[in-house]
Amino acid sequence: MQKKRKNIIEGNAVSRIYDWPLGGYMQKVLVEGKREDLPVVVTLHGGPGSPIPFSVGCRGMFPEFTDRFIMVYWD
Repeated sequence: MQKKRKNIIEGNAVSRIYDWPLGGYMQKVLVEGKREDLPVVVTLHGGPGSPIPFSVGCRGMFPEFTDRFIMVYWD
């Protein structure tokens, strides 16, 4: 599974993790997509609890989404 995820990540034109401070708290954001010209979908985690399946830790796990969209996973 790890090799498959690694291949998906490497095949994406967009696959970056950012750390940004917002309101005094560090925010982690994954931006991932097959091509740079795809429409953008932003997912927000309202909590509490884990944002799975759409979180930074799920990088490369959902090519059915990242092949069609640039997914923005905001933890």
